[in-house]
This record gives sequence, C-alpha cells and structure tokens, in this order.
Amino acid sequence: ALRHSEEKYRTILESIQEGYFEVNLKGNLLFFNDSVCELIGYPRNETTNMSYKVFTNEETARKVYQAFNKVYKTGKPTREFDWQIIRKNGESRYIEASVSLQKDFSGKAVGFKGIIRDITERKQIHQQLNHMATHDALTALPNRTLFMDRLQIALAQSKRNRNKLAVMMLDLDHFKDVNDNLGHIVGDKLLKEIGNRLTGILRHNDTVARFGGDEFVILLSDLERVEYAAGVARVILKALQKPFLLSDKEISSNASIGIAIYPDDCDDMESLLKKSDMAMYSVKTSGRNNYKFFCNIIH
Repeated sequence: ALRHSEEKYRTILESIQEGYFEVNLKGNLLFFNDSVCELIGYPRNETTNMSYKVFTNEETARKVYQAFNKVYKTGKPTREFDWQIIRKNGESRYIEASVSLQKDFSGKAVGFKGIIRDITERKQIHQQLNHMATHDALTALPNRTLFMDRLQIALAQSKRNRNKLAVMMLDLDHFKDVNDNLGHIVGDKLLKEIGNRLTGILRHNDTVARFGGDEFVILLSDLERVEYAAGVARVILKALQKPFLLSDKEISSNASIGIAIYPDDCDDMESLLKKSDMAMYSVKTSGRNNYKFFCNIIH
C-alpha cells in the first residue's frame, strides 16, 4: 500500500510542468521530479544530493539563503520570488520559486519543499519593456526619464558629499542640413554614432542621454573641480570633428555646449537643465562650435 501510494505520488508530480523539489536544511536536493532536472539542465543522477549553490552564482545564492532562512524562522511559506539559475551548459535562466517548511511527525523542521517554474521569457519581456521605457529608441541611450532619475541620485550624493556636478546641454550645429541634403537615414546613423562616441569619452559613472532630435544631455557627477567639465567639453568638440564614415560619405559634426554647475549656479534639477540650455543657446548665437558656462553668460 505504501509503495502504491508513493508511485501514485510520483506519477502526479511527474505529470505537472512545474518543478517540485524537497531539500534538507542544508539545501541539498533529496526528492524532485523530472521538471527540476529539465530546468537546471542536470541529469537525475547528478541532481540527487546536489546543493542549490551548484546552479546559482554567489550573489543569488545569498538571496536564496535569506529567503529559505526566513521560511525556517517564521514557519510561513514564501511568496513567489525570482531566482536566476545557471544551467549545466552555462545558460542563464530565471525561475520563480514558492517555498514552505517541511516538518517530521513530531513537528521538527527537517527541510523545505517547493515549486519552481521557468519565467525566463516573462522576465525578458519585462526587461525589454523597462528598457524601452527608459531608453531612446534610436540611439539606445538613456532618455529624459532615466536621466532625471540619475540626476536626482547624483544631486543627493553631491549634497551629502559636498562636491559638485555638471549638466551639459549639447546641440549639434546645422544638423538640419544633414537631413535635408543626405536624408533622414544618414541623419539617424549620425546620431547613433555620435551617441557611441560620447559614451566612449565619459567615465563609467557619468551619463549621456538623448532628449530628442539632435539634443544630447550629459551628467558629470562627483566633480572635485569645475575645470574637469571644461576639459570634457573640449574633448567632445574635438572628437565630433573627426569624420564619421556613413553610407560611403565622410561627415564631421560641430556642436554647441552649455554647462551649468551645482551648487554654483543652482541646486535643483529643473534649474540645472534650464541654465545649461541657456548657456548652450548663448553659444549658438555667438558663433557655435564652442562651450560656455552659465556663470559666464550672466556677467
């Protein structure tokens, strides 16, 4: 009767698409269905007594441990939580896990049991939608939404650390002529290449975003000296003058750059954008292909 019951239990577990598992308190797999093996990519003989750490990186393993430990301490099942796994072939996938405490007849905790399901496709769609919401469709640079988020964080850090930051408004000179004479396809290619070139110039903790058209905005965070912003502006102007090879044509580009400094010019996001924009238009009206600080146009 016991064997019949176990066979029936096994048949039910093997008929479901989700992975079912039971582990001891150390996290070693003791009982599982074939779906678990399919998810992690290991054959059954290698999966038996395997620790979850085998198919999880160190950072994720810590999160998994915390989730299981919470179940152990509270006795309450987890809500579904995401868990990145690394299959035997090195492929990364995402699973969603639900875990509850497993006890023996005396009520003593002996391990955990749970259900896991593959949510890789759902995760990828979510990541794509999030990327679309925060990045420019043409250049893949951060858009206004993401830039403002990063600017807000950088401002808070600058206030805490008592250092400076710069917002640089960059507008291409005579970009309309490129679209009119060479077509919008070439113009779009030029914008992409300019975005790549700007990204290559900046530090990893700086941000270049495209707000639309031929307007780019740059955030230089954690500045010790204002002169660094001037140096970056000069490097950008020089870099843009190097020809871009687009559709068998060599195109060079000039730009007008306006710079506003926190806290010298203002101490809020909107004012930094507005004043860098004012400085940029001052460059436009006084010859283009240059940069100006906001403080220099009001004196």
